[in-house]
Amino acid sequence: MHKWISAESPERKRTARRQAVSRVLAATESALAQTFATVPPLLLTLRCAPELAAPGKRPPPARDHTDIVEVYETTGRALLLLGNGGGGKSTLMTRLCVHLCREQAERDDPVVPVLVTPGAWRGGSFERWLVEAIVDAYPGVPPRKAAQWVAERAVVLLVDGLDEAGDERAGFLHELDRFLDAGPVPVVLSCRTDDFTGLAVPGAFTYAVRVVRPELDAARDYFRIVGTRAGDTAAEVSARDTKWWDLAREPLMLGVIAHLAATAPDEPVLVSGSAKRRRGHILGRYVDSMISRRGGPPKGWTAADARRWLAWLAWWMRSHDAHEFYVDRVPGNWLRDVLPYGLHRRPGLRVVVTAALLLGLGAGAVVTVLVAPILPEVTLLHLAPVLGMTVWSVRSNYLGTGDTIRLTWRVRWRWVTAVLAMMTSTVAVVLLLPGLLAELAVADSALLSGVALTLGNLPALLATTIEAEGRPNRAGAPPGARLRRSARVAWISALTIGPVIAVGRTALMVPTWGLAATAAYALTLAISAGACCWFVFGGFPTLQYRALFRAMAATGRGPRDYLAFLDWARSHLVLRVSGSAVRFPHREIRNHLADKWAPPGRPRVGRPGGVGQRSL
Repeated sequence: MHKWISAESPERKRTARRQAVSRVLAATESALAQTFATVPPLLLTLRCAPELAAPGKRPPPARDHTDIVEVYETTGRALLLLGNGGGGKSTLMTRLCVHLCREQAERDDPVVPVLVTPGAWRGGSFERWLVEAIVDAYPGVPPRKAAQWVAERAVVLLVDGLDEAGDERAGFLHELDRFLDAGPVPVVLSCRTDDFTGLAVPGAFTYAVRVVRPELDAARDYFRIVGTRAGDTAAEVSARDTKWWDLAREPLMLGVIAHLAATAPDEPVLVSGSAKRRRGHILGRYVDSMISRRGGPPKGWTAADARRWLAWLAWWMRSHDAHEFYVDRVPGNWLRDVLPYGLHRRPGLRVVVTAALLLGLGAGAVVTVLVAPILPEVTLLHLAPVLGMTVWSVRSNYLGTGDTIRLTWRVRWRWVTAVLAMMTSTVAVVLLLPGLLAELAVADSALLSGVALTLGNLPALLATTIEAEGRPNRAGAPPGARLRRSARVAWISALTIGPVIAVGRTALMVPTWGLAATAAYALTLAISAGACCWFVFGGFPTLQYRALFRAMAATGRGPRDYLAFLDWARSHLVLRVSGSAVRFPHREIRNHLADKWAPPGRPRVGRPGGVGQRSL
């Protein structure tokens, strides 16, 4: 594959894999602990479904199972897991991943179990997608290590939620089949039964099981295990209330009802009415209980605010068929109904270029006023670098429709370009200076000042030799990390590069201008150059984000500090971290909240007819 793969020692490979196994184990154990934080584990039945599997060499045994690990081991470590929405498939996949990580941690030469979702699949190379999915699901895993494991087939592949690939399901299965033919790996694939019907099954999946709803007695026993009056009341509902038990026997709703019975032990969960009304009531109480955890929202927010902000996020995700939300990758037209032309028109090139002109003119005027009494030859020479860097920043951050805001991850110095530029400038000055001094009828001080300005024009040099580098789209970083880092890089650049520019540029001028004039020039140059560096190296995209968040706050879609809101929602388990993204604990919860979205003072929006009808 790559040279670095063959050059790495086997011991270092094993060490890297053990570290990765520990990372995956910590993430999956945390997810499992959140799922069962207030309720006991639920034992689910797995029923053999040979009609949904690929033809095998021998017919699989037609029997029920209760242990996902047992099924995985007895089927040759290639399993297709199917079931209804809210049936417990993701929990089973997480349990299996935890078991496999613990198993691999005991081995001398482990492979890495990875639990990934295909929501970001848009075709192309399966190997490339898998590397990106691993890096994104487990921030901190180096991309080259993930590529190495995929190339060497040193992974256990657990793909949760084929249905999240949408219309790309068939293409995903085709590429997965090709990947497994090229080099088999242990694999488990889960999907909703309705979304899997009619698809071509990869040949590796010769065994399929379907998650079965718990029986009535099992559901009653589960409610009684909670040990509260509310749990006992739920268990004692008559079997003739089929609407209740059809709802309560769904594994997702079973866990939600048990959670409510555990957290509000004296408040019955029952409600009369249709199944839809009961489902909405139970899910609404669940969301309210999550919001009120740990004292509820922080000061300045109300529970109604948090509920409305979550409802808008859920509505936006559903209208775009998005299962995950990447706050660090939003396009400039994310809020098109709030900012009618998107960020490529607001604040707008005209406004920002006008501001750049005013900044340059103002800085140049200050320099002229301070320096002119001492050195009349210097006028508005300060304009060029200020205007150049500011306009360059505006153009580099100009967003077309759908373009992602370009956050800065780091600042990289292009040494070759810088050295060539400095050498060219120095040679030109050395060769031309004697002739210019002899032929031009101007004061030597004025000529030397001009040469010093030209040679020391570090802002212009920076614009061509230093670049702001963004983080790759699916490179692993926690939600919000890229936005926070872009702001931090902008301030570091402003406070370091700006003064360096001023010192480097004015050091050449002291012999000609004198200390007083040079000091006055250096001060104004340091301030304006620092501001330019802030714009160029990460500050401009943070302003674009700030414009979005302020527009959201003005229209009731979220607070101004949207990252703090996402952090709060994650800490209250209303949202969960999925690599670099956040997602709702389940699609049912997302859809329930989406149905509740309504801008302040307007009627409820409801379910949109399609993505194209009202794009945010």
